[in-house]
Amino acid sequence: MGIPPTGKDVTVTRIEILRIADGKFVEHWESFDQLGLLQQLGAIPAPGQAGG
Repeated sequence: MGIPPTGKDVTVTRIEILRIADGKFVEHWESFDQLGLLQQLGAIPAPGQAGG
């Protein structure tokens, strides 16, 4: 995906919400911290790390 392998361990925060009606999954929402992931991989500078 355009980012070379880093071999780094990363931590990603994720939220999943499922709505169940009559015993069936009827809705699903999901969000995760993509910016934080890319910062940990070094693809995007973290605050205070921008070059200049």
